Amino acid sequence: QAHGATRRTPPRRVNPPKPPLVFAAEEKGRTLASSGELRFPRTGSFMNALPTGTVTFLFSDIQGSTQLLKDLGRSDYGELLALHNDVLREAFESVGGVEIDRQGDSFFAVFTSAGAAVEAAIAAQKAIARQEWPGRAPVRVRMGLHSGEATVGQDGYVGFAVHQASRIGDAGHGGQILLSSTTAGLLEHDLPRDVSLRD
Repeated sequence: QAHGATRRTPPRRVNPPKPPLVFAAEEKGRTLASSGELRFPRTGSFMNALPTGTVTFLFSDIQGSTQLLKDLGRSDYGELLALHNDVLREAFESVGGVEIDRQGDSFFAVFTSAGAAVEAAIAAQKAIARQEWPGRAPVRVRMGLHSGEATVGQDGYVGFAVHQASRIGDAGHGGQILLSSTTAGLLEHDLPRDVSLRD
């Protein structure tokens, strides 16, 4: 190892027992956007209430949502999407998470701690697995989490941590919750009894 070089922490995975979920830290080989800002226009009072400092961001979306729309049609898919939104919001809000933005089937939320974010993600995945969906459609949601420093600007969160969380979410598959190595490191000794990290 060259003098002054930094060593990368290996990725970790988290496995709760049932339903089968895979939690993975998957950052290797990924690049960040040149800009460090995502803009989500909100009112001043909303922006002032957002947590700052070290927070955990969560991005989620439904895998194969376009195909679901084609298979179900607008009416049933609209009902499915409304149920999906209710399930995720309830899980996020139960631990104090804040919904920053939602576009279609995609959510962006922020939590004051990594533990709260993972607790919400686990609760959401379990609720999704239990839910009866219109047309018995297979609904599988992927989630990506990353913890880091971020500040609130005039139009939204500013910081590379937001982009990192988004990219981790994009790397996942339905039913998975992917954690960055940073988030996994914060949680390694503070996980629920039925949840474990794996490489």
